[in-house]
Amino acid sequence: MIRISLLLISLGLFLNANVIDWQDNYEDAHAKAIQENKIFYIFIVSETCHWCHKMKKTTMSDEEVVNRLNKDYVAVELIRDFDEYPELLHAKMVPKHYFLTPDEKKIYAIPGYWSSEDFSSILDDVTKKYKKMKAK
Repeated sequence: MIRISLLLISLGLFLNANVIDWQDNYEDAHAKAIQENKIFYIFIVSETCHWCHKMKKTTMSDEEVVNRLNKDYVAVELIRDFDEYPELLHAKMVPKHYFLTPDEKKIYAIPGYWSSEDFSSILDDVTKKYKKMKAK
């Protein structure tokens, strides 16, 4: 019985190892970004979007991407035409990625599916631009 319990715990830790700490809604995520003084990442998707699902299954489960988002960003996934968020975040196409400062100044807004390598490069660019914005 103890072996089974340990196996289940280990399996649970393994399955949850590459999980982004998604916030539940825009307002809570924004408050957390302010509190923690982190970049605010908004991932807008559609329930029927093939590329959104592919990005979640591949890029958003990549260990490096998960670790970077959890460490340096406050992330929220929003469903277009369902979740509430400010009008400044227009998502005519999905997936759409917004990177904002904690006070909601736009760092980057980019559409589309990105591989893990490309998304990591985008995160590098966002971090550099954010540091420059903070230095001003």
